[in-house]
Amino acid sequence: MKKLTLAVLCGTMMGLTACGSDDSNSNNPPVTQPSEKQFISGTAAAGAPIVGQVTVKDAVGQQKTVDIEIDGKYTIDVTGMTAPFIFHAYGKVGGRDVNLVSAATSDDVNKTINITPFTDLIVANIAGQAAVKYFENPQFEKLTTEDLNLAKTTLTQRLLPILKDLNIADGFDLLRSAFKADHTGFDAVMDAVRVSVDENTNKALIKDVINQTQIEDDLASKTDNTILPDPVVPLAGATSDLQAISQQLTAFSALFSQGLPSVASLRPLFVSDGSFLQEGQNLESFLEVELLDPENKGIVLSSPVILKRISDTELNIRLQISGPGGWIESDEWIFKKEGSIWKIKGNQSPVEQDVESVNVRTMAGMYNNSETLYARKLESWVGYAPNNVAYIQITGPGLASPVLMSRQVDSWVGWGFVKSDNTIDPTTWLSECGQQTQFSPCVDFSKVGNDAIYTFQPLNINKEKVLTSYTKNLERPPVSNDDAKANANKWFASVVKITPQNYLTIQNGTNIAIEILKPSDNRYYFDSLSYGLNDQVVEVDGLTLDSKLANVTWSGNTPTTRPFINVWSYGEYGRAFVTLTGH
Repeated sequence: MKKLTLAVLCGTMMGLTACGSDDSNSNNPPVTQPSEKQFISGTAAAGAPIVGQVTVKDAVGQQKTVDIEIDGKYTIDVTGMTAPFIFHAYGKVGGRDVNLVSAATSDDVNKTINITPFTDLIVANIAGQAAVKYFENPQFEKLTTEDLNLAKTTLTQRLLPILKDLNIADGFDLLRSAFKADHTGFDAVMDAVRVSVDENTNKALIKDVINQTQIEDDLASKTDNTILPDPVVPLAGATSDLQAISQQLTAFSALFSQGLPSVASLRPLFVSDGSFLQEGQNLESFLEVELLDPENKGIVLSSPVILKRISDTELNIRLQISGPGGWIESDEWIFKKEGSIWKIKGNQSPVEQDVESVNVRTMAGMYNNSETLYARKLESWVGYAPNNVAYIQITGPGLASPVLMSRQVDSWVGWGFVKSDNTIDPTTWLSECGQQTQFSPCVDFSKVGNDAIYTFQPLNINKEKVLTSYTKNLERPPVSNDDAKANANKWFASVVKITPQNYLTIQNGTNIAIEILKPSDNRYYFDSLSYGLNDQVVEVDGLTLDSKLANVTWSGNTPTTRPFINVWSYGEYGRAFVTLTGH
């Protein structure tokens, strides 16, 4: 709602949307629906259909939840509920978590209400804060037909150059016009424009990912109406390219639908000029070692999202990778156009590395602490790195100066952080500033926003640059320690029981049955645990068929000190929640 600009907008919209509506009452009272069936339906998408659910909340606190269909469509029965309504769509797009909000009044019953990044912005601008936060404790008196229309009109004006470039019809309603999530029509707008909302600053970025231009939306401002620049590179070509890439992903998935394909059948989907590179692997190694792993039977690649247009013949794409067991991941690949066909070039990273947010819960009695403690970490995990890489230099948000990781950690071949006294902190967890060990580097999470970009530069033994630098995206910083503590049972997995009870009875070959209590929030899941002493560690992924036990087979002598147990769970935005406890 930006009332100060309404007069200007009504004169410049050229018919794209109407100002006001049949119900111009700015103080719509709560309206309870009659006894006959009443529905609200629409499309929940963000460049691709959301794989997840929609929850509707009404003016008196009633809630209902439904699944989103495979094409992004949803329908909710609001019979007996009280308008106005607020909607929350949550799930995954391109393998990444999304949380989007929309709203409706009594005028919208038995009509269309979409849930997209743009409807999320409409609600956020009315609320003056991130819409997902507003959903938790909504002020329904703000959700009037007039206010929804005002906020919609302002956002439409800000997007006008994009809408016209993609030939979106005058009169298209961002909130209420039906569309298909198929990379055509209005859906192509969401392929070309990315919205990112920072819940801490209450500001949003609206970015043309093809032309790399952007504007800021201050959610607390009612006069903020900057318009996206006119596209220099036409958007229609890029969105049609995305459709072609989607077809390539379908062809890729078909090859794995009945088992593992041959290398020969896969090779035509990849670049033929020798430029393929994926986490340090060339094409032949990637095909034979990674893709043809038996666990990849039935994998599906889908939901491509444009991250950046590199050139007319190269696009950086985020895609979803899912498996028959229900797991979903995301990856970023570059696609290169050879002739008229888009082919996979890999992520072009010379090193296998990842960065993630970690919330740590150290249970009372572990490491001599008298109470359960909570901490926040930045994980910088390193897998494969070429032999000439001795160090990796990291720069990015929250790092006051470049941070060095070293390959060697004492006698153990691994990675750790270089301290200011040139010794090595043997961990891949970077602590929050004020909590780090002496001389160790740290991260200031107050300076880490959403979708933070970290740059990694491989160095040789002389700390000279080798190989090309690469970047990794951190979707969200860790949650606050207070939030982690308040939601511990919802987000962390716990150890309930260990058999045998006494670790001093363990011998070589002993099976250790560890009963796990999974996070109570179904959007968070147990992932794995590690059990051991020092460098003698056993890793276990997943649980037994009854979803309760993690079985560890001990290899080695009877432990003389208490073994540690690290229990990993994951939740929204790729955040890790780790419980540190012991036997």
